[in-house]
Amino acid sequence: MREIGAIGGVVNVTDIRVFNKIGGNYSSSEVSQIYKDIPTKEIQQIDMTVFMQSNQIFQIRFPNSDIRVRTKALGTTTY
Repeated sequence: MREIGAIGGVVNVTDIRVFNKIGGNYSSSEVSQIYKDIPTKEIQQIDMTVFMQSNQIFQIRFPNSDIRVRTKALGTTTY
């Protein structure tokens, strides 16, 4: 949240969601944390933290398509 909040023009960050994409171009490994939403594999964060096993490495495989940002301005929402 701090890194995103430091970007010019960002006033505040209210929510960050993390999804465990698996299969295809992604690893077949799944996180050990429970999912908040099983169909989307949204990870249930604990105190805004995602935990991994000692033999796992987290990565954002395709930043241009795997990171999505939703912004709001007074009276509008954009994606």
